[in-house]
Amino acid sequence: MARLRRLGVKIPCTLPQKWVAQCQSVGRDEPALKYLARYLYRGVLSDKNILKHQQGKVTFRYER
Repeated sequence: MARLRRLGVKIPCTLPQKWVAQCQSVGRDEPALKYLARYLYRGVLSDKNILKHQQGKVTFRYER
């Protein structure tokens, strides 16, 4: 959060002070993409911003 503030990103005051991230493996290749697609469909990362995916890596465009 400190890094975002230094970059000038406006952060709402109502954000929690502590975060809990659940990180787990969802597999590899197409099954993993299908699983993640359920969470990204019409969500944070739209298709037009995905530039490419090769060798298990995804390149995408974003705005600050």
